[in-house]
Amino acid sequence: MKQRKEDKYNLHIDKELATIDSLLRNEVFALEIANALNMAYYVCLGEITKPLLSP
Repeated sequence: MKQRKEDKYNLHIDKELATIDSLLRNEVFALEIANALNMAYYVCLGEITKPLLSP
């Protein structure tokens, strides 16, 4: 019985890790996260947000 419970748990974790891996490899998602972190950094400093990437 215990083994089956662990198998279900491991299967669930594997699925979540695959989703996270997929998102981290997605350029649009990665850029959105980077921009959000950049904005949060400057907000915490009380400064005007500077662009993450220069044109």
